[in-house]
Amino acid sequence: MIDRVSQVVPPKFVLILGMHRSGTSALSRVLNLAGLRLPKDLLVPNQDNPLGYWEPKNIVKINNQLLKQFDRHWADPKPMPEGWAEQYKESTGLSNILKALQSETVQTVDRDMGVVIKDPRLSRVMPVWQKAFQQMGAEAVCLIACRNPLEVFGSLKARDRFEINHALELWLSYMLEAEIVTRDMPRVVVHYDSLLTDWDKTLKTIWDVTDMPGLAISDAKEQQIDSFLDKNLRHHELTLSELEDCNPLHKMVKATYELYTRVGGLSEEDLFDDLNKQRKMLWSERSPGKSGSGIVYQIPSWHVEQGWDFIASGDNQKALCALDTAIELAPDVARSHFVRGLVLAKMGQTEAALQARRTAVQLDGTVARFHRAFCDNLNELSMFEEAADAIGVLAQLEPTAVRHHQHGNWLARINRLAEAIAAHRRAVALDKTQYKYYLALANLTNRMGSKNEACQALSKAIHLAPPSADLYDQLGQLHANLNNWRDASNAFDKAIELRYQLFGFRKTPTGEGIEKKKVNAKAQLTSLLARLGSRYWAEDLTQQSQQVVISESDQTKVWPVGRSVQVRPFVPIADSGIANSESDPLLSIMIPVHQVENEQWLQVCLDSVLSQDKGPDWAEIIIVDDASNDMVAQRVAKTHAPRVRYIQNKQNMGLVGNHNHCISLARGTFVHILHQDDYVEQGFYDALLSPLQADDTLVAGFTHNRFIDSGGHPLSKSDPPRPSLGTLKDWHIRLSLELRIQFPSIIVRRSSYLKAGGFYSGRRFSFDWDLWNRIAAIGPVWYDPRPLAQYRVHESSASYQFTMKDRVVDLMQTVASMVQLLPSDLQLSTAEMGIYKFFLRYWGLVTEVPYQTIPLEQSELIDFLLKGWTKDQEQQQLLKLLHELTN
Repeated sequence: MIDRVSQVVPPKFVLILGMHRSGTSALSRVLNLAGLRLPKDLLVPNQDNPLGYWEPKNIVKINNQLLKQFDRHWADPKPMPEGWAEQYKESTGLSNILKALQSETVQTVDRDMGVVIKDPRLSRVMPVWQKAFQQMGAEAVCLIACRNPLEVFGSLKARDRFEINHALELWLSYMLEAEIVTRDMPRVVVHYDSLLTDWDKTLKTIWDVTDMPGLAISDAKEQQIDSFLDKNLRHHELTLSELEDCNPLHKMVKATYELYTRVGGLSEEDLFDDLNKQRKMLWSERSPGKSGSGIVYQIPSWHVEQGWDFIASGDNQKALCALDTAIELAPDVARSHFVRGLVLAKMGQTEAALQARRTAVQLDGTVARFHRAFCDNLNELSMFEEAADAIGVLAQLEPTAVRHHQHGNWLARINRLAEAIAAHRRAVALDKTQYKYYLALANLTNRMGSKNEACQALSKAIHLAPPSADLYDQLGQLHANLNNWRDASNAFDKAIELRYQLFGFRKTPTGEGIEKKKVNAKAQLTSLLARLGSRYWAEDLTQQSQQVVISESDQTKVWPVGRSVQVRPFVPIADSGIANSESDPLLSIMIPVHQVENEQWLQVCLDSVLSQDKGPDWAEIIIVDDASNDMVAQRVAKTHAPRVRYIQNKQNMGLVGNHNHCISLARGTFVHILHQDDYVEQGFYDALLSPLQADDTLVAGFTHNRFIDSGGHPLSKSDPPRPSLGTLKDWHIRLSLELRIQFPSIIVRRSSYLKAGGFYSGRRFSFDWDLWNRIAAIGPVWYDPRPLAQYRVHESSASYQFTMKDRVVDLMQTVASMVQLLPSDLQLSTAEMGIYKFFLRYWGLVTEVPYQTIPLEQSELIDFLLKGWTKDQEQQQLLKLLHELTN
């Protein structure tokens, strides 16, 4: 272990020379881990050096420009022209070198620490760098990296498709020139094998020869170096047995390598001079003159470099030609296809770019940047399924929290939710500091029905995120779904507190009002109003319930417009006078109508039923007309007679009365009330009747439904998280929070209607919500999450015939009836959350138009919604805010 304390010496540069692919990068990083300093701006790692090049960009650029100035390239073995160094020293190029070196000596306070500069090109251009060191008064130590030339060839062949003689000529040029240009400098040969197998001894040798400053290795650094020098990085391990003694090139390569491996070999300068003389003679015969040898034109990577140059200059067409040449020379080099894809993308040829990038990842699936570009391209072309898979591969190559989070988002986008959840779990496991990771996990687990995990994830998100009333609302709703009523109430309280702070309402005596910079201020305000109002009315409901309960149906005396809470009376199903018999059908499909609004809708309704018809024993299909004065329903029924029966009431029974009459007329074991403007999808009846027949305890069954407009087009209504396929127990608790069942989606066992009672006429707007809740309270319900029913929303619907205030009052009375079916400890929280749902909806409706133009109907509703829990001054403050936010 090295523990010598470095002495204070003048600033010193540690230069790493030698042939490319000889371990120069590994040596640079080891020296850095041992205490030396690296330059500030390094080349980024890539597929060829995944652990890093550790080369300074500016110095590599200077050396490349220097070689180009004399018609040379790093891969051209031909010697530099005579007198080149003196010519360069007299140019402005030397000043660029000085600037680069000076920038490295002033970037740190500790100027005694040696700076490692690694660039194999230094082997060929060192003379001008020596001049720069002299001018700035700096010292330089040279480390010549040496590796078996056949192993170097193997690496260059794999990376750049070099021929063996080219690789050996290049190795010979670098190694002979490195020896010559470092003769007047402190130098050490560092063998790649020794560095990998015994790095500690290698560093001691370097120290003994150079007295290098800054070298002090702790136990922790030892572990870092051992971890970095992964033996698996060595892909080529060969001997020189393949080299032929009769081949002049091979003979020189063997002799040069022998000198480098011999103890004291660097002192054999005469032998090096002789080898260098032979090398130059061979090149003078092979490629006379000062210009380059032209050998680089057969290297695919040279054409790729040219392509990058053309890209930088904006000449994409020439860049494309250069890359096509590279691919023609070596079609299996992934990098060439990747860069070609970049050029095509710049040229707007998106599909061609995608093909090039797909080829790149197919040829080499280990390079992250190839996959990043590929993913971007897939996204641009809306190929989301393949993009999700591609970013999954990228997440394996770059297993960071960010990548797994992105992968999860993509998977969720294409509804591969289980995989998305797994990806977000990985993101959270890797980084527990980002609230967005927890939030994404919470949203997905909630969608998949894993409420407990969703609660836990959302709680962590809230802990990490900036204070958010919306997140607390979401957490409260999750707790409510789990029947954690106390936790739900606490979360909602926190949401209210945060919104108080936002608006300064009640909590701010100065009445400064809203922060106008909040872009979601109106949404925040309406949510606050809904929450505060629902809290007040829920408390009022429970207080009134404990005092006086009435069974009268006079709505002018019933809470919330009166002070008494009504007990919903039992509504018996009237005897229709139709005797039941063994020939009764399994199912009664009852279609109540009055003044058919649209004949085509009724036809669509019937067609959806008849397309699934299995005969009279299976179902009776009856249109029950509530004394309409038109003949539309009768005419439509007649076209389908005798399969569809038509019954007309002698006198109008009203909306609720006709629905109860439908139940009375039904002879089937199960009853499906289907409205004339709705319809069901293929498979609806099989989906519900099978489980209902198999389990006598099931009181009803329903499917998910979709909302459509008058033209039959899907509406962009929110699709809330659905339960899983199966039996729902105590579903009346969940139904107390919001209406989750629409008429076309539910089939009820007729005996359940008889037990729970029929529709209550006192609930004119929400009579269905009221009864579905009561039915769910008497037994388990079957649920199928497929959207097999279509509910049509249009302004001629019966539900649109009530004023907004009438609807809200009716809904509140329904909540009052429903909570009476719950245990006392659940009533307050359930009432609050149930009322909040539609309060929020109606506040949103009344603020859709400017407040000063709100019609009388909506103005009456606003007055009612603010009633009781606000003072006159507070009402004026809130109305002012509404005016500001809606005008």
